[in-house]
Amino acid sequence: DVDSEGNSKRLVDGVYRAKYIDDFKKEALLSEDEIRKYRINMFHTSNTFKKGHLIRVEITSSAENLIFPNQNTGNDFASDTEYVIAHQKIYHNEQYPSHISVPVMDV
Repeated sequence: DVDSEGNSKRLVDGVYRAKYIDDFKKEALLSEDEIRKYRINMFHTSNTFKKGHLIRVEITSSAENLIFPNQNTGNDFASDTEYVIAHQKIYHNEQYPSHISVPVMDV
């Protein structure tokens, strides 16, 4: 929830470990230029957005203090000391129509 002055309040998190995109029992690392479709479900929440407020979505490959660390190496997080910077790209065009679904209740 972003107010008219740009201040934001986080409402909900959604977490997805990409190396399990095909099967939760088998790890598969993504290649650097691979384009994949993700459906990231959020936890339930509710909010009334005041007039003039906006919705902000942040995409990151880190969630410190929320889930297990992700060093982006594919190695076991408990013993890995190496870190690799991950770069996120969101495609939004006719071929890759990214979108966000927000249910709205009329009150």
